[in-house]
Amino acid sequence: MPETKTYFAIILTTAIIALTFAALSITPQSLNAKTKQSDGILIHITSNIHTPEHQRKILTALNLAVTLADDHNVRIFCDAQGINLLLEENPSFNLPMLGSTNQLINQLIDKNVPIYASLASLQAQEYVPEQLQQGIQIAEKSHFFSFPNPRVITLDY
Repeated sequence: MPETKTYFAIILTTAIIALTFAALSITPQSLNAKTKQSDGILIHITSNIHTPEHQRKILTALNLAVTLADDHNVRIFCDAQGINLLLEENPSFNLPMLGSTNQLINQLIDKNVPIYASLASLQAQEYVPEQLQQGIQIAEKSHFFSFPNPRVITLDY
């Protein structure tokens, strides 16, 4: 008899959960999609644009940011040698199948993806904020702690 009551309780609980999901029009897939959409993605670029093997890494990072920006809260932070990517004076570079830096940065700005530069790295290389490309912002502490969801995935390039 106790086993019958346990099975009945399990069936009743399952039915209540199923009816709740149906009533709210929520599926496990939509729950998963909403979780993924709210994850933050921080792409951290430190690579030197003047090094051929680093150029591929930079273009890969920018392409990934463009792709992820449709479904995620993406931000890009450049410091160390990555600052050079954001300077107005540096020419765009491209590689087959990966596009050009100017094209990708413009796509990110059009998608409202914030691109931040480290002021300390900028100054260490004797540059000033006015030398950054239009649309690039100086990073502030609040930029790293204002993601809507506390879960943030960081990718370093």
